[in-house]
Amino acid sequence: MGIACDKTCLGLGLYGYNCQSTCGNCKEGISSCDHVTGECLGGCQVGWTGTLCNQTCEFGVSYGINCSQTCGGCANKNCSIEDGLCLHGCEFGFQGPRCTPCSNNTYGYQCILECGHCKAGSSCDHVTGECLEGCQAGWTGIFCNQACELGVSYGINCSHTCGGCANNNCSIEDGSCLDGCRFGFQGRLCKPCSNNTYGDHCTQQCGHCQTPPCDPTTGNCPKSLCLRGYMGDKCSDLCAPMSYGLRCSQSCGKCLNNVTCDSFNGSCPTGCLPGWKPPLCQNKCDKGTYGNCSTRCGQCRGKCDTVTGVCPRGCKAGYKNKKCTEPCSDGKYGSNCMQDCGHCYNKVPCNKTSGSVPTPLVLLGIRSIMMFCVKSLAQRWAITDRTANRYVASAFTPRVTSRQACAEIREARASPIVAERVT
Repeated sequence: MGIACDKTCLGLGLYGYNCQSTCGNCKEGISSCDHVTGECLGGCQVGWTGTLCNQTCEFGVSYGINCSQTCGGCANKNCSIEDGLCLHGCEFGFQGPRCTPCSNNTYGYQCILECGHCKAGSSCDHVTGECLEGCQAGWTGIFCNQACELGVSYGINCSHTCGGCANNNCSIEDGSCLDGCRFGFQGRLCKPCSNNTYGDHCTQQCGHCQTPPCDPTTGNCPKSLCLRGYMGDKCSDLCAPMSYGLRCSQSCGKCLNNVTCDSFNGSCPTGCLPGWKPPLCQNKCDKGTYGNCSTRCGQCRGKCDTVTGVCPRGCKAGYKNKKCTEPCSDGKYGSNCMQDCGHCYNKVPCNKTSGSVPTPLVLLGIRSIMMFCVKSLAQRWAITDRTANRYVASAFTPRVTSRQACAEIREARASPIVAERVT
């Protein structure tokens, strides 16, 4: 500067053309800028920035040398550009003279509030207190400060339901039952009984329920409905003696030795009393059978006794004895074999049912075709002619020595008697 331009701006805090420009806020004082460019060679004072150190730090944003420090959470953004001190205190979530974020699991105004039970390894938002990564097991809510309801839920966000814990003492962290299980539950988490079991630690077996499973606590079957053959609330009792079936509502039949029937299907294990039809022994034998219903009745007049097989009305013609199973002996015929055959030729037996002459008919002095050999003659007849279907005989001096029963005997001194063969 000067008329002769023989003086420098050094030490005067000036620079540039004719030293007309003032140095910025250089670190070393006003005389420390370059006298030509104005650059602060030693840097800027705190709170200023730029090569000329003439730019103040942005209010509420930065402070310090070259504005390299960031302001804290100052209230009203009133942060000193020199040292960063917050002149009006801190916003929520900040603390200390420079209003640094809350630490040590705190948040809120002056960081006096404690974070909830945030997920392990994470902290809450230092301003709002919200657990951004979720809660620890056993806690819920945005602040993770609400414990799971005791005996009701457990786990992360209380999303799991407690089991059947005794005294409802369920760990809110992992659901384990600290006092053991109630009746009807088992395991560390006291889950309901399974595999058709019930009771203390599920050690008892359910009964024969119609619609399993049974109640895990009491063992009772739904609506007390049992399978066939069982009864009681638990359906664990067999039907009472002499009953069977669904709800044990059916009565046993006539079992042999008066034993009870099978409680499930009603069959008699020892068979039936005589006269009753297996397997249930509830129906009498079919007509024509008796005893175990596999033995056929004899030739009864009417029905036989279904127990003994005896024919109460006697036998049909041609049979005898109590059961009418024995044919008449030779020489007997009719009902119960009470009638005697006649004197058939050559002692041939008569029909045991009707007493009729066997085929071919043998003529013994009877005038017409005879079906019964009931006459006893003193003298035999002599057969004088035989054809395919006829016998012709003549007699000498016939005498009737027994009473007439069937037919008229003809005087046959000279005339023959003709009889036709019965086929």
